[in-house]
Amino acid sequence: MSFKISAHTVKGVLYRFFSARFMNINYLIILFILLLINPSLADNSIINNNSNHVKTHLNLSLEEKTWLVQHPVIEVGIDPSFAPFEWLDNNQQLQGMSADYLTLIQNILKVKFKIKKTVSWQETLDLAKANRLDMFSDANKTPEREKYLLFSEPYIETPIVIINDIQKGFIGSISYLKGKRVVLEKGFFLNDLIKSHYPDIKIVNVANGSEALQYLDYRLADAYIGDAIYSNFLIQKNNLLNLRISGHTGYKNQHRFAVPKDKAVLLSILKKALKQISNKQKDQILFKWRGMHIQQGISLRKLIYIGIAIALLFALFTYWLFRLKKEIHQRKKIEQALIESEARFRNVFEATDAIAVHGYNKHREVIYWNPASEQLYGYSKNTALGKKLENLIIPDEMREPVIQRINDWIDNGHPIPSAELTLKKSDGSPVDVFSSHVLLKNSNNEAELYCIDIDISLHKKQARKIEYQAYYDTL
Repeated sequence: MSFKISAHTVKGVLYRFFSARFMNINYLIILFILLLINPSLADNSIINNNSNHVKTHLNLSLEEKTWLVQHPVIEVGIDPSFAPFEWLDNNQQLQGMSADYLTLIQNILKVKFKIKKTVSWQETLDLAKANRLDMFSDANKTPEREKYLLFSEPYIETPIVIINDIQKGFIGSISYLKGKRVVLEKGFFLNDLIKSHYPDIKIVNVANGSEALQYLDYRLADAYIGDAIYSNFLIQKNNLLNLRISGHTGYKNQHRFAVPKDKAVLLSILKKALKQISNKQKDQILFKWRGMHIQQGISLRKLIYIGIAIALLFALFTYWLFRLKKEIHQRKKIEQALIESEARFRNVFEATDAIAVHGYNKHREVIYWNPASEQLYGYSKNTALGKKLENLIIPDEMREPVIQRINDWIDNGHPIPSAELTLKKSDGSPVDVFSSHVLLKNSNNEAELYCIDIDISLHKKQARKIEYQAYYDTL
């Protein structure tokens, strides 16, 4: 049996020998014999390198150069179903962001990467524990994995989010999942963290993200926690329009290279190679697999700050009212001050044209509707007063969850978090808003709910337009 060895491969190997001052002719003869008898050099699972030559300044030590010479083929462990970061296509070839990074590093180091093909991420982890891999192309650092692996710095960071069925309403944060069935991939780094910090969550382990989303689609679980880009990729690919991002965990998926502890030299080499990859190259890889996303107009962070500021304003106002009510001996002055204060705040919200403020009693009936609410939702003040919230601006599929969350806040004190919502205008058309909520007590100690909404329709439209243009520009 014969094997094809490219001139580039032989040239690269010889270059490393001479640069490391390996001038012994017997050693060179042994090297060529190994090249001739090693079938892995002709294996289809080795990533082909078609990149242009990259000028590098690695400053490798003698030990690092020696290691590369002794290991011309490096075996890489992957997640076979983690698109768009890395996955095996129908031809069992590695695709995704990790594959592009490996191709660049292969060109920099003049080595060959051989992909160890497995059926699941857990199987790949088991190979690493058995010391049958040279490295991982994409792994998160956890205390458990640090027992047998060493890690590079992250080359990509992505948020970990909560996914659920749109009919179940917003979750907001991971703390609202107590007592719920939550799907996680077996081997996913969050398994240990959730078991430790949220023991009341019922974890359901599955093989991969596609199976996890099927659990949600079939309503076998309440939520799925996973990488934002990965989850969005699967939702679009499988046309699961009933699923959406419903909250943030605060955790990040830090994509790193990793090696077994006995291969610290390889990690040092990989770190130096990563530094040779420019920010432009990193951006090109990210845009290629994700599509460019640029926020225009008012940023989401600024909207959140505005919402928090308004919520704090209401909180301060409530505290001030409470202090006034404590001064019983100055009742008449207090009542007059309350009237003046209410008028001032009412004038503020009546005068603004960018922030819709609307209030409801404990039965969810409108008791306040400022001019900005008229402009945003299309209902006049006279039309809105006395109407129920769910019959005015809440889409049909959100009515029951909204009623449940309001009742839960009034009865049990569980607040509704600020969030982006798609509500309904008087003509039935949708409107995107960033909505904050405040619960107050009136003079009869009855609950009143106030909603502060900011129109983000233009922001959304601009973002979608840019994503559309970026996607077709790359084509």
